[in-house]
Amino acid sequence: MDEVLHISTRTFHYIIFLPQLSNRHITRISISAMSQITLPEDSTRDSRYSAKIAKVLAKIDRKAKELRANGIHVHDLEKVKSRLSFAWCEKPRDQEVTAVTTWRDTAARRAYAHVQDANSHLLLPVILAVSPSECSTTVFKGVLQILLQRHQYTSYRLSLSPKVKMALKSLAIKGGFSSNARYHTFLQSLFPERRVRVREGPLMLGGTIHTEV
Repeated sequence: MDEVLHISTRTFHYIIFLPQLSNRHITRISISAMSQITLPEDSTRDSRYSAKIAKVLAKIDRKAKELRANGIHVHDLEKVKSRLSFAWCEKPRDQEVTAVTTWRDTAARRAYAHVQDANSHLLLPVILAVSPSECSTTVFKGVLQILLQRHQYTSYRLSLSPKVKMALKSLAIKGGFSSNARYHTFLQSLFPERRVRVREGPLMLGGTIHTEV
């Protein structure tokens, strides 16, 4: 039976399955504000891998918290544009690009797509916190497995201002993904449109207006 390694951050609690550590003693890893980690003495290599996963998860959580509190920082706009463009607009293959680079780019795009399919609100902190090169690594595979196993994403839900929406629309035009279906799904999820339904009633000029979200 696989051993289970519990990883806790100040925001979330994660579980990682480590089949390599069968029949070994596993301790709880707690990442405090000082990032102090208690590791099993007999599993240094696997513990380093798990610590890297926890570090990336904590980085995503911090970025989500920052976005909820302050929206997208002006210094992050260029990063948002370039990474969303990378994720949604596959460029024509350059003959000078190696097969390894092509494989890494494909793996990174697939990972970003999995994140968006799980929850569009999760995509923005991941895009900002995890670069495409990091997104194609074995460590991020572990991160992605944990993120996709979550049953709800309330902690990542963003409430962004109309200014951010306008900025994203401008970035979509500049980044060349304004007509991309994933972009429209992303925008609709972050900024759901208010639907107005008019029902006949005794009031003048068309009756009573009910607004739904």
